[in-house]
Amino acid sequence: MFQKEVFKELIQKSIGDANITKFSKFSGVNRTYLSKFLNTKLHSPPSPNVIKRIAESSQARVSYEELMEAGGYLEVNINTLLTSQELWILKSCLSWYMQSRKCTDQEASKEMNHLIDKMNKLCDE
Repeated sequence: MFQKEVFKELIQKSIGDANITKFSKFSGVNRTYLSKFLNTKLHSPPSPNVIKRIAESSQARVSYEELMEAGGYLEVNINTLLTSQELWILKSCLSWYMQSRKCTDQEASKEMNHLIDKMNKLCDE
């Protein structure tokens, strides 16, 4: 799913201290087209080729992967957003909660997967 606001912020970060006209000339991406993203007027992302030109022109301020993710081309997954320690804490808390409710291991596992699915859906929004 295309995340317009996130994409806007990444383009702003890509431009940095330059102005949109200079960045447009450097990247080869039309200034008006960039402006439409900055004003969140477009409802679909640019092509991966355009995203690549923006990333390459950003002087390492943003990555191709960040832009592709905001463009909806890459799937956001809770496992990539949290560190292994944070995931362990989350699983431990859920495990404790499920034990306090006297759930079976199978019920706890099912609940854990349900929670992770919900979190992934939130990441997609």
